[in-house]
Amino acid sequence: MSDRLDELHRQRASLQAHLDWLDREIAREQSGIPSKPPPSLAIGQALSADTPLRPTTPLSAPAVPDSDAESILAQFADSPQKIQTQVKRGCWSVFALALLIPALAIAAWYLLRAR
Repeated sequence: MSDRLDELHRQRASLQAHLDWLDREIAREQSGIPSKPPPSLAIGQALSADTPLRPTTPLSAPAVPDSDAESILAQFADSPQKIQTQVKRGCWSVFALALLIPALAIAAWYLLRAR
């Protein structure tokens, strides 16, 4: 057999072992028994250069209960009155700048024309 055919057979066997593990994990989850880690390469088995690497465990963040998330958000939440005060202050600041900038421009133009 060719090297490519050997490699394909090896990859198929590896995928089949992974599918068998997935079937066992599904059965364990349905029965409520704790799980074991997925199968990995044997210690003496070497990876070839063409072997694609894949994670053996899912790369997901641990689940955070909704109550924890709500308590964290509550720590940083502002009261509606505080938000309203900040918005009013911002609006008055923009209004003042909208009046001040043209007034300064007119004053500068007048002073430059008067010379």
